[in-house]
Amino acid sequence: MSWISNPYLPWNWPSDLSHSFVTQLESGIEYLLHVFLFSILSIIQSILSSFEYMFSSVLLGVVYSFQSLGPLGLPMFTALFIVSAGISMDLFHFAHDLPIVGDFV
Repeated sequence: MSWISNPYLPWNWPSDLSHSFVTQLESGIEYLLHVFLFSILSIIQSILSSFEYMFSSVLLGVVYSFQSLGPLGLPMFTALFIVSAGISMDLFHFAHDLPIVGDFV
C-alpha cells in the first residue's frame, strides 16, 4: 500500500502543492513577524543605549570634577550626595501625596 502515498503519482500532486503553499506562507509570515519584532527590539535597544550613554557621561563628568578638587573632593562629594539624596526623598514624598502618582507608588 505504500505505492498509493508515493508523491510522484499524479493523484498526490494537489495535496503536495497545497501543503507546499501553506508551508511557504507560514514561513513568509514567520519571517515578517521576525523582521517586525527585530526592528522593535533594535529601536528599544538604541533608546536604552542612548540613555545609558547620557547617564555614564554625566556620572563621569561628576567624578572627574570631584577628582579635580583634590583633597576637597571627598567632602564635597559626600555633601552633594547627602543633599541630592535629601532632595530626591522630598520629591518622592511630594509625589506620593499626589493622587495620581500615589496610587502607583
